[in-house]
Amino acid sequence: MDGRDFLRTYFQVLLVALPTVGAYVAWRSRIEPGPVARPVEPAPASRFFTRLPARLGTDLLCLQMEDHYVRAHTAVGSDLILMRMRDAVAELDALPGLQVHRSWWVAAGAVAGHRKDDRRLTLVLTNGLEVPVARSAASAVRQTWL
Repeated sequence: MDGRDFLRTYFQVLLVALPTVGAYVAWRSRIEPGPVARPVEPAPASRFFTRLPARLGTDLLCLQMEDHYVRAHTAVGSDLILMRMRDAVAELDALPGLQVHRSWWVAAGAVAGHRKDDRRLTLVLTNGLEVPVARSAASAVRQTWL
């Protein structure tokens, strides 16, 4: 195939393709677009989970405050998130759980048992983590989980 045959074939393809593409574009522009989906505002709890690494999943057991960070403990592991404990608990208000101490929030399904030493109450979670309970929260913990 020499250069002239190639050019002739090229222009023949263009001669057929351009009107076909033009007709398709004109046909598509006549179709009415469907309703535009508005972006859905994520639920507060799901907004919190977007802060977690995907490898940790969404089976949240508890939150632990560490300085200016919150450590989120899941069934798979834990990670630090830069945010205030108050903000984290506010984002999780859709999830059942209690703030049992000023630096701890525990999910409802995470409590496996408890231990009481003198007057100190400690929750034992499903992953073996022991969470102290403040005296001010002890009655709410007893009513909810014990």
